[in-house]
Amino acid sequence: MDIYKMVDSMGLNVEFSTGEDLFPNKRVKNDPKQVQIQEIVDPNDPPSLEKEEKARDKERNILKRRVNNFTYGVDIYKNFQYVDIDLITPCPPNWNYFKKPNTEQLITLISSVENLGILCPLILYKEKHLNDYTVICGQSRLTALKNLFANTQDVRYKKAPCYIVDFDDIDEYYIRAMILDSNLSYRSMDQTVLMKAIIERYTILKRTKTYRSEINVAQALSEEFLISRSTVYNYLCLKKLCEEAMVLLLEKRINLQAGRYLARVNHEVQVMILENFGIENINTIHMIKFLTSKDNIKLPELL
Repeated sequence: MDIYKMVDSMGLNVEFSTGEDLFPNKRVKNDPKQVQIQEIVDPNDPPSLEKEEKARDKERNILKRRVNNFTYGVDIYKNFQYVDIDLITPCPPNWNYFKKPNTEQLITLISSVENLGILCPLILYKEKHLNDYTVICGQSRLTALKNLFANTQDVRYKKAPCYIVDFDDIDEYYIRAMILDSNLSYRSMDQTVLMKAIIERYTILKRTKTYRSEINVAQALSEEFLISRSTVYNYLCLKKLCEEAMVLLLEKRINLQAGRYLARVNHEVQVMILENFGIENINTIHMIKFLTSKDNIKLPELL
């Protein structure tokens, strides 16, 4: 699995990103927050030609597995185990970006686990060369167990009931789709997280299934997220943003309304607006509405 490290302009590590990056990361020149992405390379990697051949074989196997996963599904229930909570790690933050339960919600969950136990087993995946297991579904239940064990030292909370999926049997997209589906209590999501979930799901659907038109995809998303097709289109129109603008939107530095106005003009004009009028001013709606009233505009006219 490919692992990337994000380093900010001060040389400090920001976060680790795993697998394929389904979201943009390019930034405008005047953005004070500049982040570099560095691929972490294994020093024991084979020579380049051998590595390229292995990469091609790996990609062929991944594509074959992906087709099977999304066509026939995956039996996640065949391997049930009790797993030590110290051996379970969270999934990569770029896969599960959903909001954690607040204190009140966590206390309620802890109380439920204390009184009734874990009613729904966690779903984990395991890579053969690692001793640890990674959470696909059940991070909050794991947090509840860890809190209970830390405060009581009761061995009942030391192991979690889990279904284990072999990482070699499952595709990264399938794991990410499972994470999405298990977190789609969209009424408790803020707009940015819902937007990110819809765009990620759209990307996965387009890469794993054949849809004749954008309407088919929008309909599938509408049914899955239990929202109207017009709402889905409102979010999907944000895919017309340039990478630099999408980064700012995902970081909540520009709001959704400003993002929708920016999406009306081409990428070149979007970047000109961001670089010449200041990122902090983009959320002034009357300004951004005026600046995006013409497409294919040149800088002198825009100024």
